[in-house]
Amino acid sequence: MSTRLTQQDASFLYGETASGPMHGSMISVVEGEVPFDEIYAHIEARLHLVPRYRQRLVFVPFNLAHAEWADDPEFKLENHVLRHQLEPGTDLQAAVSAALEVNEALMDRSRPLWAWHVFEGVPGHTLLMHSFHHAMVD
Repeated sequence: MSTRLTQQDASFLYGETASGPMHGSMISVVEGEVPFDEIYAHIEARLHLVPRYRQRLVFVPFNLAHAEWADDPEFKLENHVLRHQLEPGTDLQAAVSAALEVNEALMDRSRPLWAWHVFEGVPGHTLLMHSFHHAMVD
């Protein structure tokens, strides 16, 4: 089932530029080195609770109407839960800087507009960054 974007949600897409992306992100620092496979399995087990996370935008030809959310027949969780292996011994500030660098890029509009980034390599910690497009969650 598809759902057309509201005017407000569409405005987030239309107003987006390379220097002004319209996605939000939250960085969490978790005490302990949580194995990537555990994080992946945790997200995978709960994905059914948020159907929008399996949907992508389908644009109307010539932009005659706002895009629609539709189930992504090619959805692959591994495209959205991404592992970043930092140099062993990376300090927390450098890990946050690496996350901010990843956050600068525009999201791929051909896929559902969200991602979890898992940064490993900080002794005693795991850094998580959850990114989502405003068109999807506002």
